[in-house]
Amino acid sequence: MLYKPCQNFYVSDSNNSILYKNTSSQIHSNCTYIVDTRLGELSLILPANPETGDIIVLLDPSNYWNVNNVTVINNTKKIAGKYENLIINIYNISLTLIYVGDNSFYGWMIHIENTLKG
Repeated sequence: MLYKPCQNFYVSDSNNSILYKNTSSQIHSNCTYIVDTRLGELSLILPANPETGDIIVLLDPSNYWNVNNVTVINNTKKIAGKYENLIINIYNISLTLIYVGDNSFYGWMIHIENTLKG
């Protein structure tokens, strides 16, 4: 398997790794999150002990991240080479965080894809 299974203890089906979030909370490695900010801004806390190769995918299907931002809390790890939280304020994107290790310059690397077609 290319990706590790979702490390979320609240998912009853181990094949189900797509989770819905509309409130601030901890997120888990190797999961995909539909992040709905229509009710307001929210914060997502990255795992404290990620492993090299862990991924987290964040999706904005409601196209609202530019109105109500998503803040990704770094939890003591670098995001794109900085010990800062990541504020997402671009709508209709798919954002993938890939952990490349504690010894790397980046920590969590960011890959962004615009999901608008046409």
